Amino acid sequence: MSGKTGAGKKSAKPKSALDTPMMRQFLEIKARYPDAILFYRMGDFYEMFLRDAEVAAPLLDIALTTRDKNKADAVPMCGVPVHAADQHLETLAAAGHRVAICEQVEDAKAVAGKRLVRRDVVEVVTPGLVSDPQSLAGTSELALVALHPGASLGLAVLDASTGDLRATTAASGEGGLPTLLQEELHRLAPREILLHGDDPELEAAVARALPDVPRATLPAADFDVASAPRHPAGLDAGDVDLAALAAAALLHYVGRHQPFALGQTARLRRYELSDAMLVDESTRAHLELFANSEDGTRARTLIERIDMTQTPLGARRLARWLAYPLLDATAIRARQDATAFLAERDRLRGRLATALRPVRDLERLLAKAARPGAVPRDLVELRATLEALPELEAVFAAGDDELLDGA
Repeated sequence: MSGKTGAGKKSAKPKSALDTPMMRQFLEIKARYPDAILFYRMGDFYEMFLRDAEVAAPLLDIALTTRDKNKADAVPMCGVPVHAADQHLETLAAAGHRVAICEQVEDAKAVAGKRLVRRDVVEVVTPGLVSDPQSLAGTSELALVALHPGASLGLAVLDASTGDLRATTAASGEGGLPTLLQEELHRLAPREILLHGDDPELEAAVARALPDVPRATLPAADFDVASAPRHPAGLDAGDVDLAALAAAALLHYVGRHQPFALGQTARLRRYELSDAMLVDESTRAHLELFANSEDGTRARTLIERIDMTQTPLGARRLARWLAYPLLDATAIRARQDATAFLAERDRLRGRLATALRPVRDLERLLAKAARPGAVPRDLVELRATLEALPELEAVFAAGDDELLDGA
């Protein structure tokens, strides 16, 4: 009797490894970010699944395993600890990948096992938008560039790690990029370039000039000042020149991927390519201004030899001065006068160097403090820097504030 009953029962169909509440949630979120690797938060780890895991595991040098190993449709997976995520995010971004960071957005205790904890993407890391500004070399800028085509070309560049936003225009070229603009792009060494989706010729020209730099095409609506998610000083809603349109694209891009970073873009600075001497890519390479000819590092370069700055802010300013040699005689004399003023006053120079030592990377500290992953240590370092400012003010009061400001 029992044998007949057993024979009459239908065997349960094995459940697919993808047909679980967790994987259904992952796939729903992943569908909204198809071009990004999804860091899916599970406890103390960010997990990656399916194709994301297969792409990320070899780049991060971590083990690729599977979920539900005993099932025929086992899901490829890998993971990294949350506390070590920043270095892995930087590795993926440097390799040209986007990463969508998916966090728990409700208290797990409130759910108490009744259902899956709700998760959502809180930021997207791209080659030009980092996850941890302080993980970058303090001596270099991080350039995210946007280009807008037209009778001339609008160029805007944002260092999202500091909030520095500047823009300019250049005459258009036929069959490629104009020389000044192409050299400016090489000088900026962008990590990512944003392009207008309606100009395939410009995209092709950029691809030829900088083939190794990741590019993203944006819709025409992103190149609109009026609808920009933020209007920093220098970018008015009525501003319609091409430089402003390129700057608007940067703000749209940041607002879509890392809205918390918009507060760092306090103002838009305009500059002219003709304000600085053109030092072309070949000349920079031969003179080894920033990278040596042996291994491409900073060792034994001109900037490495002359950089005696006390802070990352000073190091980046010195690098910019070297990359953009002045042409205006008045500005050159002002910088020379300020240098001579300090060179002739040993005690003042020594006091200034001592006062600068406790100053951390204030620009990037502010950027990091605004991020979702900010920790108390970031605020402690920010406080230490702010506490050092009164002594700096006292040192300048003993010197010539107006002269030094002119530098």
